[in-house]
Amino acid sequence: FVKRAIQGFRAVLEYLFPLFQGLAGELISGENVGFSKAKMGILLSHRHVGKALYQTLFSEFSDPYFRQEVIVALVMHCGSADSKEGHFETQSALECLNELASNRDNILAMEPFAEFVKTLIHSSPQMQFSHARLVFSLLSRFVVYRSNPDEAAAAWFHLVLRKLLTMPCDSKRMVGAIGSVQFVKLQCLDDPTSSQSHDEWRNVFDLALSTCRVSPSALMVFCEEL
Repeated sequence: FVKRAIQGFRAVLEYLFPLFQGLAGELISGENVGFSKAKMGILLSHRHVGKALYQTLFSEFSDPYFRQEVIVALVMHCGSADSKEGHFETQSALECLNELASNRDNILAMEPFAEFVKTLIHSSPQMQFSHARLVFSLLSRFVVYRSNPDEAAAAWFHLVLRKLLTMPCDSKRMVGAIGSVQFVKLQCLDDPTSSQSHDEWRNVFDLALSTCRVSPSALMVFCEEL
């Protein structure tokens, strides 16, 4: 019902974009209250509606300004995981970003705003594992589905993984293990026969395995993620 209310009406609703975005933010960040959609037996929550609203705004308002506003707002939601409600707010925002990046075409639409998404790297070591998993699932999509096939275009991601995996701190090494497995899984699903893809995921896998072997806790996380 969110899509039906907005899709196809951009010319009429454009001046209301800030209000729709503000509403989406309130729905994701506020107390999560469930409700049923009449006569359809569908249980929804405020956060489900908020995510759907953000996704619809991104697809309907295709100008870079509007899309940047959506991406920045979602990234900002991810910095509020200190409380119980903040945990679910971060979860919802990361789920929404992953859904926006669900395929190659969507990633091409998001690439101009990749630098905003990359800022999630800095908070990932402090995140719960479930959130870190979503962060690296998202970042892996920017690497695997990137428009520039040159390996140099993915160097930033491999540098992040290497840095986390070689840290003396077990918690950061465990996050690196999570990120490595997310990347390997997506790369193998995308094009397992490509020699370049094989080299990329195999290098990441070998690095993760060799560095996690020196830490029982990191090795346990690595095996569990696989």
